[in-house]
Amino acid sequence: MVKNEQQKCAAENRNQLHNLSGGAAVSEDRKVTKKNHKMGHARLIDSFRYAFEGIAFAFANEQNFRIHAVATILAVAAGFILKISTDEWVVIVILIGIVLMAELFNTAIEATIDLQTKELHPLAKKAKDTASAAVLVSAVVAAVGGLIIFVPRIINLIWK
Repeated sequence: MVKNEQQKCAAENRNQLHNLSGGAAVSEDRKVTKKNHKMGHARLIDSFRYAFEGIAFAFANEQNFRIHAVATILAVAAGFILKISTDEWVVIVILIGIVLMAELFNTAIEATIDLQTKELHPLAKKAKDTASAAVLVSAVVAAVGGLIIFVPRIINLIWK
């Protein structure tokens, strides 16, 4: 009975992976192979389209990604208003990139785990919690970096 359940779950996972892969063939070892392997410009354009679809998915489905997007807009606006230096812009852009990448990796890890198992497994919890912790750490580091750059300029504006 357990083996039949496992086989049923594996078949369901293969079907979900097939649907998520845009109709690509899925082998027994769960590797996705493209039906029509494109080369050159078409492949490059497709890779960018898939990347933007991933960003759109995260924005539409992940509340924290939207929060980080708003924080990005606020940080960029503050940078223009406070006229930060080129070096400070580099730091801000890197910090924003790290936070958004961490959030996207977290989303990918959670989706992969959800695809693999529907049950509450301790290892799945550890993986999801650790991925979320990476986002938290990157967001705290970015906030501290932002404070270091922006607070002195804000103080100068207030006390002038």
